[in-house]
Amino acid sequence: VLSLAVQAEQVRTQFVNQAQDRDNDANSYVLVARLDQPRFYIDLTGGYREGTARSSDSFFPPYRTGLYGYFVSYFLNRSLKLQGYGWRRPVNSLSLDNPYYFETRNGGGVSVGLGARMALQGFVLVGSNSYPMDVLVDGTPVRRVDDVTTFGGGFTFQIHRTTKLLVQGTSDQY
Repeated sequence: VLSLAVQAEQVRTQFVNQAQDRDNDANSYVLVARLDQPRFYIDLTGGYREGTARSSDSFFPPYRTGLYGYFVSYFLNRSLKLQGYGWRRPVNSLSLDNPYYFETRNGGGVSVGLGARMALQGFVLVGSNSYPMDVLVDGTPVRRVDDVTTFGGGFTFQIHRTTKLLVQGTSDQY
């Protein structure tokens, strides 16, 4: 089954602290495509987001950026599943110097069935957090980009036909 959708989104972000320099509005326009087959599933999103300050005297830098997201799952056989996934999106930051950053992640995972009720999983994601404005470090302007690696694994135990228990551990390295 193939399905297509167009989405429009309006987001208003309000902060309790330092609201004047962090409050913002964003508009997004996204195209979504999904293909659902018995052994193969794919979900793709792509679009555009524009963010602006809510106050005319704010230090919030406006942005216009592309967005994407994807999830692909393929069953090689009954007990082995491969997945790929990733995204790019703006994320609100805790820093006043950079009130947001662009988060990019790409990765994949594997799930191996162990009998009828249990499966082991492992995954890895790599990418970056890219900040839009330079910050001063010892008087020198520096553009901040954090390289990020996330990996982990766990197991799933099927308790009932419609109920599963997932136990998972992850490690994020910045």
